[in-house]
Amino acid sequence: MRIISLSDVEDIIEHLDLMSTDRLVNESGTIPSFCFEDMEPTLLFEEKEVFVGSSKAKAEHLISSFMLQSDKNGMLIFSTRPMLKSTDTIGALLEKKQIAPSSIVSCGTLYAEQEEYRIMKQFNIRNYSMRSLTWDRSIIDTIMEQCVRYEKLFLLLDTSVLGNPTSPRTSISVDARTLLYYLQRLSYLKNLRTIFITGEFVISSSGAAKVAKIIYELS
Repeated sequence: MRIISLSDVEDIIEHLDLMSTDRLVNESGTIPSFCFEDMEPTLLFEEKEVFVGSSKAKAEHLISSFMLQSDKNGMLIFSTRPMLKSTDTIGALLEKKQIAPSSIVSCGTLYAEQEEYRIMKQFNIRNYSMRSLTWDRSIIDTIMEQCVRYEKLFLLLDTSVLGNPTSPRTSISVDARTLLYYLQRLSYLKNLRTIFITGEFVISSSGAAKVAKIIYELS
C-alpha cells in the first residue's frame, strides 16, 4: 500500500517506521511513500492507496478525479462537518448533478452550516451523526452494507472526529477505540481503493502518532 503526501507528513512517516509495519513495508524493507506531484499522472485508483495532507487544491483534484472516474464509485466521509457546501468539492458535484446522491455516505456529523443542511435534505444524503457512531453492530453493519455496493470506495477521514489535538479534554469526539473498529471493518472491504486523511492531527506533531495508527489499521 502506497502512502502519498499532499503536504509535509514526515512526523507521520517517522511514527510508522517505529511501529511494527510488516503490512506496509515493500520488498526493500521501506515504507513506500511518494509526493502527490510525482504520482498524480498515474492515479488510476486500482490499488489501495493512502493520501495524507492538508492541501485544499490537491484534495479537490483527488476527490473530483475519483468520483468522476465512474458513476459506480462512492465515498464514505468521516467528519464533524459533512463538507457539503456548494464551495466544497462534493457539494459542488452534487449541485451540478455530476454525481448521484446515493454515492455519498456521511458519518460523524457534529455540526453543519445552513447550506449543508439544505443540501443534505435536498439530495437525501445518508448521514450518521457523531452520537450514532457507537458499538451498535446494526449501525456498523448498515454502513458497511452501503459501502460494499460501490465499485470503488473512497474513504475521506477528517481527523476532526477525534477532537482537537491541542485540547482533547475540551473537544467532542468519537471514542478512538470505536473509530478504530470501524476502520478495521473497512480495511476488509475489497473495493476500498482510496483513503484520504486530513485535518488538524495531520499537521500537528502531537497528532502524528494517531494518524500513523489509523494508516496501519487500514493497511
